[in-house]
Amino acid sequence: MSLSFKYTAFRRFCPKFAVISINTSVLSIIICSKSPKLAGKLKQNIELTVGIPFECIFIDNSTCNYSIFSAYNEGIRRSQYPYLCFLHEDVAFQTADWGKNLCSHLMNPRVGLIGLCGSAYQSKVPASWSLYEYTAHIVQSDKRGKLRIFEPSDGYDDRHEKHIVALDGVFLAARRELFKHIAFDENTFDGFHAYELDLCLQSHILGYKNLAVNDILLIHFSKGRHNEDWVHNILLFVDKWEHYLPIEIGDHSHERIAQRETTYMRKTFLKNLIRSGYSNQDCKHLLMKHLSHDLSFVEWVRSPKFDRWLFSMRLKKKPSTLFKRPASRIAQDVSAIS
Repeated sequence: MSLSFKYTAFRRFCPKFAVISINTSVLSIIICSKSPKLAGKLKQNIELTVGIPFECIFIDNSTCNYSIFSAYNEGIRRSQYPYLCFLHEDVAFQTADWGKNLCSHLMNPRVGLIGLCGSAYQSKVPASWSLYEYTAHIVQSDKRGKLRIFEPSDGYDDRHEKHIVALDGVFLAARRELFKHIAFDENTFDGFHAYELDLCLQSHILGYKNLAVNDILLIHFSKGRHNEDWVHNILLFVDKWEHYLPIEIGDHSHERIAQRETTYMRKTFLKNLIRSGYSNQDCKHLLMKHLSHDLSFVEWVRSPKFDRWLFSMRLKKKPSTLFKRPASRIAQDVSAIS
């Protein structure tokens, strides 16, 4: 399909945007799609809201032939426009002309990636961007399908931008030329998690500014799951970047960060390990490895108190593992990064 035909169709369905010149910024929107129904609804929503010429590239993953890494790399290869947007398919934009805002943010050559949610601190423990003092501008569905509005936190400038380290993957955008220097790392990772963290760190370490913006709003109709795939990839992520983490922008309370990391590892991450089939020995090893600087925590993990804590956690979260002992998974996870 020719560019002129696409723009004619754009004018037909979105006449109020017809004043836009074909020589202005144009956008390739890349979506890893499992549902034709969701893909159709999303494309219609984009047509009504984006405000600039665009193309949608749906990577058909209905038969699970792609990881999110390989799907997005394939989308980049198929794309033709100077601005790229990577998008979940279960969203709906609420901002008119959001494509214009996207391009405005990316015109600065110092900008790397932009998104809607993120944090100025990426921990060295295996955790997502939202572990500590995150920023979010999104309408997010919870596990029961109830919508929750996240209001923008402080720190945005007059361009609606906030300098951060890592972004959430529901919406990511960048200039095409940035991908001469970074890529979705399908050699290290598989599955559908940690792609945004890895990409953001590539961008940050090369000296680009990653930005959270609050002049684009969408509804996200599902909530991410920290499942077995997530645990596997987040462990690979912290191993890959261990010599750079933690990374922070601005001033933070390291005492509060340490408290948050300890609580997270003791409860949330341990729960994720249990649900993902990690053995008791694996749990001990990983907790001590990633909080080795906290001597009191390491002492607790080595004590009988931790064994009782681990038993109670298994009883609550996955009692079947009390009767069928999980095999060790550490060697398999470490070998993937070596």
